[in-house]
Amino acid sequence: FSVSGQKTFLKRLVKIIKEVPDNRCKGLFYWEPGFIKVDGVGWKYGAGNEWCNMLLFDFKGNALESMDVFLEF
Repeated sequence: FSVSGQKTFLKRLVKIIKEVPDNRCKGLFYWEPGFIKVDGVGWKYGAGNEWCNMLLFDFKGNALESMDVFLEF
């Protein structure tokens, strides 16, 4: 997983949505189930999880450049 990979995926998804015939797709709902890792918080006390590095945000809560795809939508 990487910022460039996220951006590539989202750009392809937006392209597909825009190409749906007869304007039958109005947009997308993007839900990302990960969370920002906080020491001492996780699925098990003291442990993070495999999802904590797949966000559209960095570990300080700042949006990554992959989020910019939504501005282009």
